[in-house]
Amino acid sequence: MRFNAHYGTHLPVLMKAVSITSGDVLELGMGAYSTPVLHWMCVPQKRHLLSCESDAQFVNGLKLMQYAHEYHQIVVTDDWDSIDLDREWDVVLVDHSPAERRKVEIARLKDN
Repeated sequence: MRFNAHYGTHLPVLMKAVSITSGDVLELGMGAYSTPVLHWMCVPQKRHLLSCESDAQFVNGLKLMQYAHEYHQIVVTDDWDSIDLDREWDVVLVDHSPAERRKVEIARLKDN
């Protein structure tokens, strides 16, 4: 896979948010940049990270399942409504497909 400099521009802000918090982290929409960074920032600190993705081919193609761990749960789903988001999160990255669906998850998470 070729990496594109136009992707991953969110990492400095994401890394700062994770570095100044200590609780659970949610990643909606896995990525070649965000998933490894979140994994290595959370797992050694024993912070729970939940990464969710709807494209199994993407997950398999980037070998993202290798990051599954006691502190890093990975969920591949075709039904975003089936994911239980009802808990407190310190950091949430909402970057999943379809993009139109993001507003639904943001509404679901607004009080968490």
